[in-house]
Amino acid sequence: MKYLILVLLLYATMAAAVVDPDAPAHVRAFHERMAPYQAQIQQGQTTAAMSEAYVAMAEALDRELNTAYRQLMARLSDEQQAALRASQRQWLKYRDAEFAFLSETFTRQSHGSSVVLTVGGARNALVYKRVEELWSYLESF
Repeated sequence: MKYLILVLLLYATMAAAVVDPDAPAHVRAFHERMAPYQAQIQQGQTTAAMSEAYVAMAEALDRELNTAYRQLMARLSDEQQAALRASQRQWLKYRDAEFAFLSETFTRQSHGSSVVLTVGGARNALVYKRVEELWSYLESF
């Protein structure tokens, strides 16, 4: 999971640099805000500590998601806002379905106590990617 997050960070950094080097660095700033949460997860000594770190990161990601969405909406025309609103609603449905899949598939019975880490990491990676996309879109305006 640590490697997946690192790969996502590297990919996003390269993609953001191609758009406009003079644009505000929303994606980079997002990565910087998330780095302490990722470090806390990696430094966790117990499953409980790591689980708490995943929860803290999930809460931060939710705040980031809402902030990025609001800031992007403020820059768009009415038609673009309608398109983003529709896209975000579909993404939220996808997210909720993916979360349900994870909860059904990865259980304590099938994967033991580490399931909280597997599910927490997968959930955070999914939201992380969407937040990164929204910040990246904002860099284009």
